[in-house]
Amino acid sequence: HLKKDVLITSHYDTGNGRSFKRMGSNHFAFTPEKDPEKVKGRPYGGLVHHFSFRVKNLKRSSRSIRFDAERINHPYGPDACVWIKRGKSWKFADRVECNVDWGKKFTRLSFTFNLLAGEEVEVSESFNYSYAEVKSIIERTVKKFPQLVELTSIGTTAEGKDLLCLQIGKHRARAKRFVIAATPQACQMGALGCFAAIAELCGNTRWAKTARNKFVYYILPCTNPDGVDLGHCTVNSLGENPIFEARAASEGKKVSREMKALWE
Repeated sequence: HLKKDVLITSHYDTGNGRSFKRMGSNHFAFTPEKDPEKVKGRPYGGLVHHFSFRVKNLKRSSRSIRFDAERINHPYGPDACVWIKRGKSWKFADRVECNVDWGKKFTRLSFTFNLLAGEEVEVSESFNYSYAEVKSIIERTVKKFPQLVELTSIGTTAEGKDLLCLQIGKHRARAKRFVIAATPQACQMGALGCFAAIAELCGNTRWAKTARNKFVYYILPCTNPDGVDLGHCTVNSLGENPIFEARAASEGKKVSREMKALWE
């Protein structure tokens, strides 16, 4: 989009906003795409607030850029935020404003951030970890807490990536077990929640020690590695929808390799 002085691209499978338009020299607006409403097995049809795209400054000078995400049907309030990824680091946009009353039914989410000359950043209403980053973080955890955690692969994807699972807690036959798994949508920050759980459970607090002693936890920060590497996709490389197939898996029906491995 708008290749003259800024390059805007997106490979996100839903909510990527095709309607980018220029409002001023450094001001752009877009409407996030609507999730399909009548797709079997999609309980969240009709949402209009997901977005994830890249912005590259083609100018030879730095600039401050503003985007308006319009007609969002999500009541973002004072806690609204937008994430900007530079290199491997995610940070908040410099400024975020939310007009919840705009159009009564919809929200306009406006945000501003600086771009250096020639710089490219990723913009999202939440943020994701790549499969490589997830693997690196898990492997570092194993090295840091070798007595507390165990790393296993519960299966592989169609493209041969391991479905990495971190086990925490004493492996006893009658111990109650918990599975903490991210959704297949990398943008939903499920990995972040999993990493928070790992940090808490590997802690030296009385609570953490009791939790590790009484229960066993299986934590999967990335349940759709192929989809993540394909561009934050909800589906895997075969077009299947992992995790949302849990009911079908429980009924013994054919499901994706990811869901089958997780269910088993």
